[in-house]
Amino acid sequence: MKLNESLFKVMLHIRNTFERDSESGTYEIQDGTITLQGEYVSGEWVAITGSRLNNGVYRIKVVEGKLALTNGTDDDETVFNETFDGTIYRLAVPRMLLSVCEEVRNYKPSEVTSESVLGMHSVAYATNNGKPLTWQDKFSADLGQWREQFQTPTATRIFSS
Repeated sequence: MKLNESLFKVMLHIRNTFERDSESGTYEIQDGTITLQGEYVSGEWVAITGSRLNNGVYRIKVVEGKLALTNGTDDDETVFNETFDGTIYRLAVPRMLLSVCEEVRNYKPSEVTSESVLGMHSVAYATNNGKPLTWQDKFSADLGQWREQFQTPTATRIFSS
């Protein structure tokens, strides 16, 4: 899983998009870059809605004066060429949340809690009421501080796209 996918899943789970502001208009994505109206900096996160091919969460990277849309993990191409009418939401994602998202990204549900090799090999896995421990279970305490009680209208627009 890439970091932007992990961030999207976490934001959906906590019902919080960390929206700072937004802009709407006609946008063109060409060769992984997009032209936006506002001032953006490398490392900033945005959510795209209204696109047929590229709805989602992306990290901005400034490359030769152009704004590239990345997945936040590596430099592979993450978007398709397209022109669309939509909305770009600028997100103020806390750095600490991104650290939790990195852990969620790398989490394997079969987490070993104990292991014994005394005559017989025995392994115990983390569970929640007998079911495998999900990332939501594992990181609920870490994510609780950012969880919204109710889904905001912006979250509804971003998550339903």
